[in-house]
Amino acid sequence: MGLFDKIKNTSVHLQSCPKCGKDQLKGGVLKSEVVCRNCEYETTFSQIRKYSTTGGHEYDEEYVGNLVQTADGGTVTESVLKATGAGQSTVLDFLDEDEQPHHIIKGNTIDVEGGGDSTSLLGNNRSRKMSVGINQCLTVITDERVFVIIQQGNGTDERHIPYDSITGIDLDIGGGGATSRLSLQTHGRTYHLSGSLSDEADCRKAIEYVRHRRDELTQGQEDSGNAQASPLDQLERLKSLKDEGDISEAEFKKKKDELLDRI
Repeated sequence: MGLFDKIKNTSVHLQSCPKCGKDQLKGGVLKSEVVCRNCEYETTFSQIRKYSTTGGHEYDEEYVGNLVQTADGGTVTESVLKATGAGQSTVLDFLDEDEQPHHIIKGNTIDVEGGGDSTSLLGNNRSRKMSVGINQCLTVITDERVFVIIQQGNGTDERHIPYDSITGIDLDIGGGGATSRLSLQTHGRTYHLSGSLSDEADCRKAIEYVRHRRDELTQGQEDSGNAQASPLDQLERLKSLKDEGDISEAEFKKKKDELLDRI
């Protein structure tokens, strides 16, 4: 990392000391040397990962570049990942370790219907959050969940929607494709997520990914539950796979022994 990048990111703190575990590292901003004030362990800036003070996630270029390259869609860009609006939080600050964003849809509002959070002026059980000016509502669709960042002048709000809670998925396109809205229904709430600042094609790709990932994860949970509930059924299925030639005798025996151990 060059000197300019170090100066530009003076608000960051460093990882805890690799030797003693204390969060007392100093240096790495105007010079590359890093020293632990507790045990005097010495290393270099390039060997210590850099974190944001807001969310504790890496900002180094390799990490961000990998997120962009691995994304399913073209809406995950470095500029969007690092955009703060009027506040300090970025998409990077909300990502869990090893979480991969695949689509990021931009809009101005999020409406949450149901759940008893609040009541509108018309008496509906519906609440609205809005971003104005340079702020945006960012719907981030990852391999683990969907979450929404609502950038505002006085901070950032967030909403998290696990895939296994989603019961319905809709996409509404306005006249001429100018306005899009993603709607995700759960057992208690419906989230209407604005895509007014994103292309229609990007919204369609994003909603298809949500459908695919939701089905993939929920099916995996069902299969896992069935496997735990009935090893004998699994054994029958395993034998069928062997008889059909989908697995070898050796693979069948290995898996059979594992299942028998569970009975």
